[in-house]
Amino acid sequence: MEYFFPHEQPREVQIPFMDKVYDTLKNKSQLLIHAPTGIGKTAAALAPTLTYIIKENPQATIFFLTSRNTQHLIAIDTLKEIKNKHKLDFVVVDLIGKKGMCAQSGIQLLTSGEFSEYCKDLREKGRCSFFSNLKFKNKMSPEAQHTLNKLKIESPLHVEEINDICINSELCPYEMACNMSKKAQVIVADYNYMINDHIRSTLLSKINKNLSDCIIIFDEGHNLP
Repeated sequence: MEYFFPHEQPREVQIPFMDKVYDTLKNKSQLLIHAPTGIGKTAAALAPTLTYIIKENPQATIFFLTSRNTQHLIAIDTLKEIKNKHKLDFVVVDLIGKKGMCAQSGIQLLTSGEFSEYCKDLREKGRCSFFSNLKFKNKMSPEAQHTLNKLKIESPLHVEEINDICINSELCPYEMACNMSKKAQVIVADYNYMINDHIRSTLLSKINKNLSDCIIIFDEGHNLP
């Protein structure tokens, strides 16, 4: 089987790894892999999974979930290499918590609960221009649409790059990332986006996706507890 592998040649140990992943997807089963550090697990997990959805299940969405934001960068860089090497057209979203993507100043001083209330209050009172600029006459504003197209073309982007582009356009990075997610083939996110029932249902409803169409990869699964 030829996979969309990011590097010139896979290591010998990665070949059965990728075959096992692909077989698991075709059989709609589950797979737990115990493997040492340094064998290239991220590439060996993403390459066959992306190959599967592009070739056999284009309706599916890959959720690559991590326990740390630093792990997002490895996944995004791997996906960039896959896209460039194989000249593929797919959309990737790097999604962290709303607070971590907020453009308002001073929010770092707030707890998660305080931030949630603050964000809701600003939006409801029309005092967040980053949020207000998303819509024009109940439709996506021209600036938001232009920026969304730019994000899709330049995808995969690390969350900091998404933030910079959106903030420069005076648009809410989190809301723009969610808009991107509606058409994304891969979403790189934190564990809680799938583990927490409320967060999962809220996100899936927001991005118009069903859990039954999601392929979920838990990176470094030993961190799940």
